Amino acid sequence: MTSKYEEIQNLYDKIKDYRVDEDLLPSQLQLDKYIERLMGTQNMFMTESICFKRPFYSAKKDVVMGYTHTIIIFIDRGISIMMTNDMIHKIPILRSIIIDGNGSDKPLRLKGSYDQQIIDGPLLYISKLPLDSLYFDTPGEEYDVKRYSSTNNYGIADKPLEKYFMFDNVEEALINYKWYC
Repeated sequence: MTSKYEEIQNLYDKIKDYRVDEDLLPSQLQLDKYIERLMGTQNMFMTESICFKRPFYSAKKDVVMGYTHTIIIFIDRGISIMMTNDMIHKIPILRSIIIDGNGSDKPLRLKGSYDQQIIDGPLLYISKLPLDSLYFDTPGEEYDVKRYSSTNNYGIADKPLEKYFMFDNVEEALINYKWYC
């Protein structure tokens, strides 16, 4: 069992059992289209875990996803976000669920075919979490990243950054990205 929610578990089961032909696993593109139609996702975002002002941006339709990615679908919002572990580490609740394996809901490892080989694809996590509950972590004392401004003393570094991003949570970052893009 992957989810305690029957609705989400049924979606996981459909995705896991999806085949192009009787025995042939779908390609990444076929699986992406199937998931998009099944979920009704309207917006897909990618993450930029080292961009202070814009941690999210709109994904192109032909994105290549691999083993190191996690796709998180917020079914109540029709949004999917593709993240790397670096970004997941910066969101404590997702880190706890996806990386540490805590909680009752677990992500599903997608499998597909490429050149007639079965390959492990990204993780898929279907969530009902509110986007504004996904707070960004703050760096520890060992985080020694400084911002350099062209307006101060000829490129002398300001003090170390106190936050990974200028926003406090995922919803705030997405709203500001969509507002200004």
